Amino acid sequence: MDVKVYVENLSGGYSNKKGQWFELPVPHSELVAKIGIDGVLEECIITDYESPFPIKETDSIENLNSFVSEFQALPDYIQKNAKVLVENFFESYEKLVDDWNSINFAASIESNEDLGHYVCEELGAYTIPSELKVYIDYAAIGRDYGINAMVVFVDGGVFLK
Repeated sequence: MDVKVYVENLSGGYSNKKGQWFELPVPHSELVAKIGIDGVLEECIITDYESPFPIKETDSIENLNSFVSEFQALPDYIQKNAKVLVENFFESYEKLVDDWNSINFAASIESNEDLGHYVCEELGAYTIPSELKVYIDYAAIGRDYGINAMVVFVDGGVFLK
């Protein structure tokens, strides 16, 4: 997932601002060359961004470079659903990057009934004799599991914690 920032040089004053869009991670030498800072990144400010996570104008480019590299190393299904994961499971995007493997993703589960089958058959939460399986209300099992556990449905599957 691409992350872009618009960085402006503050050392020229308001009348002589120089800025440009950069895709992160960006080498320090490229920033120096393109917006004319004297090698000191404190002389620049982020005035705009395109990112799946919030960026502040005073965020450090070095820290952002590091974080973006870590974020881009996450599996695609985590990157794609980062916002909903932070809203439901993690306190911040940094916690998501650090602890993403503490949640499970089950692909192709789109309903409470699918979740009920998954809970019974894959997680082994209940042992149901084969002759009784036709009588089981899997939708109710999935609904109840979702009430008692942390479950979030997304396009293409469900996250469980």
